[in-house]
Amino acid sequence: MANFFSFDSLQFPVGFVPEEWFLQTAANRMNTINAMLQTSEDMKKNADELALLLRGLRERLSPSLDNRLQKVPRKRDLINMIICGNKNYQFKLKLDSSFPKCVSKSMFFDFHVTVKAYNGESLAENSEILLKVEIWSAECPPKRLFNNKSGRDLIINDTCNLKFYSRRKKHLAFFKVKITEVTSHFMNGWVFLLITADSRDLSQLFQPLVIKHVYVQSKRELKCYDDSD
Repeated sequence: MANFFSFDSLQFPVGFVPEEWFLQTAANRMNTINAMLQTSEDMKKNADELALLLRGLRERLSPSLDNRLQKVPRKRDLINMIICGNKNYQFKLKLDSSFPKCVSKSMFFDFHVTVKAYNGESLAENSEILLKVEIWSAECPPKRLFNNKSGRDLIINDTCNLKFYSRRKKHLAFFKVKITEVTSHFMNGWVFLLITADSRDLSQLFQPLVIKHVYVQSKRELKCYDDSD
């Protein structure tokens, strides 16, 4: 039986030195090292691309994420700011129908508004009052919003006449409006709707109607939220 010796954990017959084998082994190891370096470069490139993707996603979602950290205003915050201490209203605007708290962007939705008299007064049947809808941000203090992110009107069909309907025996305004931006682009992810008299003088007589937690979403992600305050 031939005698063997150990050299770097490898065994060869005595007197036999395979130079070509050593050269091939060295070449193989060099190829392995190069492959590992290439893999490392690919991993670094992939990591850089992932970082850019995450950065873009964070910038895209930052309004929604930041909104969660904002102080949530109350309905009376907006009312107090609008009325400016006015306590001499003769009438109060109020909903006369259900209101869809989550609506689809650029899709018409409707709601009805009526009027309640204070101190036993009544609005004359022949009275016709032009009402308007305004959108206010859910921040402290609230700000009136006029345009969507494209610079176009944020609300379509924002006015409606409040007039007497004999069959219903009361004054009603039948609004059918459209909002052209998703509310996730605004503070806290929702908005206030404020309905008030279009005339400055009449707005001193009619207490405005404020609807809070109005959500506008794209049709494919439409879902409702719990309206708790």
